[in-house]
Amino acid sequence: MDNIVYVNINELKPHPKNQELFDDITGEKWDRFKCSIYENGILSPLTITEDNIIINGHQRFRAINELEKEHTDGQRFEQVPCVIKKYENDNAMLVDLIELNIEQRAITKMNPVKFAKCIELIKNVYSITRGGDHKSQEAKESNETKFSLKDLAKKFGKTEQYLNKLQKLLKLIPEIQDSVQFVSDDSKIKKKLSVNKALLLVDKSEEFQKNFIVKNTINEIKKMKIADLETKIKEFTNTYIDNAQN
Repeated sequence: MDNIVYVNINELKPHPKNQELFDDITGEKWDRFKCSIYENGILSPLTITEDNIIINGHQRFRAINELEKEHTDGQRFEQVPCVIKKYENDNAMLVDLIELNIEQRAITKMNPVKFAKCIELIKNVYSITRGGDHKSQEAKESNETKFSLKDLAKKFGKTEQYLNKLQKLLKLIPEIQDSVQFVSDDSKIKKKLSVNKALLLVDKSEEFQKNFIVKNTINEIKKMKIADLETKIKEFTNTYIDNAQN
């Protein structure tokens, strides 16, 4: 069992990539989460580096920060239970940040664009190309085992094709990326843009995407059926080509 140490909350530092890769808990779920910590304390220690950088436990850290300020007995949260883990390099730290956090979240409840960024970063660490399994020089020097896209897909319980498909979301302009969520296309919830709808636009140019969401707002796209969106894109493509030729 890992040794638990208690670290002053003011000495802990969020990992600089965490906010970029993972969304905060919000709304009623956040209120329940905070309430649970207030009543029961931190039941699972945070994972931190030797420099007190948080690898796993950012939401717990955020919660106790708020609780410390909100309650008269907030001082009881000043000392945070942690497990200190040693990392050989920044890449090892980054991979652990991603893997530990994804293990705690259902992938379908994550932000799909941020999940795609996680996949891209891990692929870069191991220099994984489409179907390849080459390691980066840093990985070779640290004697890390060979790691392929197939291994990565297996680790996350997905297929290689699925990971490659999700990575295409990174080709979208920010305005569209911000609206994409994991939702069923036939879902009655029309507040989010499904991955499958978003993927219809990934091979279009940045200029095309910007102009398309001017003519067809993202809110309108959310309400469309896949077939209707395909028709709209085809019509707009023809108009776009005609205008470019004139």
